[in-house]
Amino acid sequence: MHRVLLVLEDFNEQLFLETLLKKLGFDVASIRSEASLSDQLLITFQPELIISTGDGVKIQGGRVAKKAKKKAPHVKLLLLYLRSRLKDISLVQLEADGAIEIPINPRIMITSICQLIGIELQTVMSKFEKLPVAKDYVSPAESMHIIQGKQSPFPTESVNTILNVTEDKERVNKYIVLLKDLPETSNNGFNNREIQAHVTEIRKYEKENKDVKVIDEQRQEFVKALFKK
Repeated sequence: MHRVLLVLEDFNEQLFLETLLKKLGFDVASIRSEASLSDQLLITFQPELIISTGDGVKIQGGRVAKKAKKKAPHVKLLLLYLRSRLKDISLVQLEADGAIEIPINPRIMITSICQLIGIELQTVMSKFEKLPVAKDYVSPAESMHIIQGKQSPFPTESVNTILNVTEDKERVNKYIVLLKDLPETSNNGFNNREIQAHVTEIRKYEKENKDVKVIDEQRQEFVKALFKK
């Protein structure tokens, strides 16, 4: 059984991936902070792949990759980013092996996992397609991912490149504006009140945006269906 360690800030992402991967036959462990990524965990669980938040408040994918590979140099790192950030990252600098867009497209996730740890894609995908809600999820062409030094099974421009067909420019631009409006840092870091106000603006956008609501509803229904099976 292939072992996957989840290092994710977002509880919904963690629940979604943990449930999905277990249904597909993976041995999964989950933690929600960099501090929990101990040498003991890496030695005892011996993950083949770590899936981590790329750019979170408490979790930074680059730090997770460096820490993990010091103790387990052969482990693969797959990072999760918003599309607006995914275009700018360097897997080499982050010491990561791949990155995919969030919200997560299950087929892209499965494809990336199989590429990174050398599993037969068709075997795992056939299990996924048998799940009751698999037909409700978008095709790989509607998401993007990067795999370091490997050729994607889907058409791409070059080896270490982005798979990118459909882009919601309005959604991306709004997030970019919100990010640019982040308050300036001081010697003591960000001002808590200003950060809270900024987070409130982001949450307001997410609540009002129809596409975000649909994605969240689909993810919740997907997890519920997995538990029923």
